[in-house]
Amino acid sequence: MAAGSSQLRDVLEAHEQARERIALDIHDNVLQTLTSALHHILAADQAAQGREERRHNLLRAAHLVRQSIYAARGLMGELRPPVLDRLGLVETLRYDLHQLEEETSWHIQFKADVANIPRELELPLYHILREAITNARKHSLSRTLRVRLCLQPQPPEVVVEVEDKGKGFDPSVVPRGRLGLLSMRTRAKTLGGECQIRSAVGQGTTVLVRLPIRESSRGNP
Repeated sequence: MAAGSSQLRDVLEAHEQARERIALDIHDNVLQTLTSALHHILAADQAAQGREERRHNLLRAAHLVRQSIYAARGLMGELRPPVLDRLGLVETLRYDLHQLEEETSWHIQFKADVANIPRELELPLYHILREAITNARKHSLSRTLRVRLCLQPQPPEVVVEVEDKGKGFDPSVVPRGRLGLLSMRTRAKTLGGECQIRSAVGQGTTVLVRLPIRESSRGNP
């Protein structure tokens, strides 16, 4: 059983590393090429002032390139948000939740009893948390959200809790096509942890995630 868990962890780590490589490829190749092309198009537009048809085509091309740049940046953010590398998980969450609070007028309580999370747990935890928060935003009809993140010493593990006071649901009856709950549980299980979904109709929803910290990660955020 332990060997199976280790293999699953290795698979997830390889998957996350592949996502990082793809994000870097998008940045180094696609985005830089598109940005360079946009600069050339805009320079040509300046030279084509007064030639209406040519200028119209150049502006249309510039618009399409801008759309591609925005799409590539969005995809790169989905794979691995650049801010995660700069700020770490805690500050990235603080920023994301502040943005959400401004967009929705929710009351959000965020508490982090730790400054740093082991790096190999940051990205999977970020995806789990984002899924839990997105689900609350889409389905809970709540106006409040509580997010807590801490480290437990015995056994050493990261504990994350996302709680809303919304309409709740019956976790045993999940509509087909709703893969978010499964993805959270699968990510946690692959890392040797667990993801519990506690909810009932009219009583809100709590997502509780526990991920063990490997011996090699202690003291190495």
